[in-house]
Amino acid sequence: MIAFPARRARVEWRPAAAGLALALAAGLALAASPLAASTFVMVPDGALADQAALIAVVRVESAGPYLPPAAEPVIATDYRMRVEQLIKGAPAGDSLIVRVPGGTRAHGLSATLWGAPRFAPGETLLLFLEPRPDGSFRVLHLFLGAFHVVDTPSARVALRSLAGATELRLGARGTGGAAGRAAAEPEAGAGTGSDAAAAAAAPPGLDRPRHYGRFVAWLATRAAGRPAAADYYVDLAPGDLASLHEKFTLFVVDGTANERWFEFDSGGSVPFFAYQGGQPGLAGGGFAELQAGMQAWNDNPGTFIHLAYAGTTPTPGALASYNGINEITFDDPAGELTPFVCGVGGFLAYTQTFWVSPLLPWKNAEYARMVGAHIITNKNIACAFARDVTPSNLAESLFTHELGHGLGVAHSCGDAVSPSCADPVFNDASMRAMIHFDGRGTRLASDDQAAVALLYGNGAPPPQPCQADAQTLCLDQERFTVTVAWTNQYNDTSGTGQAILGTDEAGFFYFTDPGNVELMVKVLQIGGVFKVFYGQLTDLELTLGVTDTHHHTAHSYHNTPGNCGGIDENAFTAAGPAPKRGGGCRPGPTSLCLLNGRFAVSVHWQNPGNGTSGMATGKPFSNEVGTFTFTDPANVELMTKLVQFPDRIAFFWGALSDLAYDIEVTDTATGKRNVYQSAAGHLCGGLDNHAF
Repeated sequence: MIAFPARRARVEWRPAAAGLALALAAGLALAASPLAASTFVMVPDGALADQAALIAVVRVESAGPYLPPAAEPVIATDYRMRVEQLIKGAPAGDSLIVRVPGGTRAHGLSATLWGAPRFAPGETLLLFLEPRPDGSFRVLHLFLGAFHVVDTPSARVALRSLAGATELRLGARGTGGAAGRAAAEPEAGAGTGSDAAAAAAAPPGLDRPRHYGRFVAWLATRAAGRPAAADYYVDLAPGDLASLHEKFTLFVVDGTANERWFEFDSGGSVPFFAYQGGQPGLAGGGFAELQAGMQAWNDNPGTFIHLAYAGTTPTPGALASYNGINEITFDDPAGELTPFVCGVGGFLAYTQTFWVSPLLPWKNAEYARMVGAHIITNKNIACAFARDVTPSNLAESLFTHELGHGLGVAHSCGDAVSPSCADPVFNDASMRAMIHFDGRGTRLASDDQAAVALLYGNGAPPPQPCQADAQTLCLDQERFTVTVAWTNQYNDTSGTGQAILGTDEAGFFYFTDPGNVELMVKVLQIGGVFKVFYGQLTDLELTLGVTDTHHHTAHSYHNTPGNCGGIDENAFTAAGPAPKRGGGCRPGPTSLCLLNGRFAVSVHWQNPGNGTSGMATGKPFSNEVGTFTFTDPANVELMTKLVQFPDRIAFFWGALSDLAYDIEVTDTATGKRNVYQSAAGHLCGGLDNHAF
């Protein structure tokens, strides 16, 4: 059973000497949950009004989890709203359901999406909505169409929270800034650009308050076909405005756990895929720009981050739904967001990261272990790239920024929960709340470097061999780390596979029942490469991760058609540090270690008489000799012996059984493996005089 935290909080880190800041999230997450951030171009109010099918002032009556069909993995929250004032459109009644991505589902699986608005029962809202096929509604342009109605000492106002979102202010052909955006993106239908220019007066990442009464009247007039000048903005006292942003931050932004990738600490990598269709509007599909952004973080001095480009995938990412791989998905193939509108605005991209419990210690603090990341770009954003003199540079800036969120880095400045961008150090950061329009591409600034120094420390750790534990298989002389994450799509439970070591090359995983093996995996050297084999005994969703600790490279594998498994013919290069010349064997119930631990011996037996089979239990007799039993610990079935001669190593075995069996002997110093087979009904041992 997965539980939820009772409370959540946020913390801000500020190095005392350097004066740099990074807003990070703190708290407790006990479920596989994502944190997300979005990049958008502000949509003028006139365009919001024209695009919305329904505009209404509503009061929130209740909130509860969306209960989707079993085949639909999306996690969302359904809000029941009562319509208090209808401005545009005609709902079916005086109440409606507004569905927002993120929330909770049965068994504690949760999803938290930054950029998705959150509402409280009893709250009054002004919403811009579009219908869903099932009769519910979604907020137009995610949070850009959700205004909270709040009373201040000065006036009743409507205000959005842009916390966690990054604003891109586009200008014409590479010019940026508020004036450039207003000129290039006039208010739809009004011909003046007045509301766009007024909104642009707000600092990036913050929304400018609207006088509630005048704003509602302006919307009603526009819905009636009589567009007017935007006369509804108000300038509140600094204290009133600050308290509003604080209120919305505490309410709208769900608490999240500090999170980081732990793979880098032992020299591991995080594989990252790209959706195979590529990004429209970029020559080459954006694959090179993505890899350039990854390399920028990898090359950051003082930290050891290794995002490994894993190629393309046909599997798309989606809102609040973890598909088991890290990837960038182009052009929102699921159509989950309001498409970007050229010349008007909308979302360009968002990032969400997933983590699991328990919290793990690192540098005198605790962090949630990050297990996945999705970057998803919206439809129609090719026109945004076309407005820059160097579209590739803008794409690199966008992808570098979103990858920073994928590493667990929040904004340096400029949104409702980070410092002001008046500080030039904060303002120079690639992770500020408004993307730079200066052609910088992948350049990281000092605050970006300070952020990842906090999360990932200083200095590159040396390659570390695999450390086996209950959830980790170590294969091929501790070179390969193997883990698996699983999700039961039928009851919304999830977890990490429990490891069962078979041999130095192969092992097994079970999910909940130790007697129910769900996955088999093998890493086998053939010539100059290591191949990865895996076989499924389950139809549950799973992601198998294999990391080569010698080269800091990693691959992920997930469900195949038919849930049968697969083979990666060229997973890893066989080149690497010189293998150990002794002591590589790890003794266990089914693994016998001989000749000072250099040789691993295991036996698999079969009884055709009753159809039973299993791994034999080994017991050392001396440094050279050991025995094996099959079912009865008192009944010795085989004796094995390895003898070192000046020019060779010989292997002997003697049998006290006529059952079928395979003896596998692995030299952990060289990786060479020999298998000796005996058929059922045969009673005899053997000798390999030049085994090694």
